[in-house]
Amino acid sequence: LDDLPPGTYTVTETQPAGWVNSAGTPAAPSAGGTYAAAATATTSTYSAVTLAAGQSATGYLFPESRPPATIAGVVFVDR
Repeated sequence: LDDLPPGTYTVTETQPAGWVNSAGTPAAPSAGGTYAAAATATTSTYSAVTLAAGQSATGYLFPESRPPATIAGVVFVDR
């Protein structure tokens, strides 16, 4: 986003279909903020991101992974 006025912002990610939040906390982004994985059932956020006039902010990462695989069914041993 370009030309945001100075202020305090929240950056929100809507959970992509087929993905889950990865464990751990990402490295601190350039303009600060507090990371909350799964802030709600479908979103993660960085809150209290404070931008000055003309400031660029980078590193707002939302780590994701595929859900763990499951194995199901029946196994037969042929002899």
